[in-house]
Amino acid sequence: MENSYEYLLLQEEAEKIGKQSKTAVVVVGKFSPPQVGHYKLIAAAAKYMKEKKLDAVIVCVAYRSKPKADDIVSAIPPEDRIAILQQSGKANIVKREHFIPANGAFDAFVQVRKAGYEPVAICTADTEAEKNYLDILNKYFTEDDGTKIEHDAVQGVERAEEAQGKDDSSKKELATKILQNMVKTGEFDVEDSSASLARTAAELGYGKEFVKIVGLEKNLPLANKVFNQLRSALGLEKMDIRKD
Repeated sequence: MENSYEYLLLQEEAEKIGKQSKTAVVVVGKFSPPQVGHYKLIAAAAKYMKEKKLDAVIVCVAYRSKPKADDIVSAIPPEDRIAILQQSGKANIVKREHFIPANGAFDAFVQVRKAGYEPVAICTADTEAEKNYLDILNKYFTEDDGTKIEHDAVQGVERAEEAQGKDDSSKKELATKILQNMVKTGEFDVEDSSASLARTAAELGYGKEFVKIVGLEKNLPLANKVFNQLRSALGLEKMDIRKD
């Protein structure tokens, strides 16, 4: 993508806006759906903001401008993902106007500058994405004279191997094991949490477990809506998980 026309436009836009005086730590992710691991990331970013005396935590919700028809990750529109984050009660450290939709990481950092902040740090649980984000920031987000700006990666939360997997098949297999264990023990380790785990819970009908994974125990109507958005995208019948 680096040589694409879209990428070049983003480079020009970042340069045109220029370095901002206020600073922010940026949490970038798809949040599809938001889950408890995401809220731990936001808490880590808030702690970093206070320690480094930055001005804001900004959450950028990444979306695909042209999703495939069977793209379950895009089943929940970005504005709905933002609404879930705002209504969860677990991300109140972030101002309402600081939840920003963005078409990928580069666009996210441009949007942060547009909002009047310089993205000086990022927070993510994805180590591969972390390197990519820092590469973008170090290369394109500099002082107006081209001088380098120091960028940092905040340690948020590392997901256990069981929550990740190597591909879609292994992710689903591992997610199913975690869900079955949740049914048996009634317990849930935040390190096991992931959006793919939440999507598998919706697909397989684990309603009670889904509520725990997305952290919406105090907002069952919202949990029910998200659960069924995912099921509808998979062509499955709706379930009322509030009955549990």
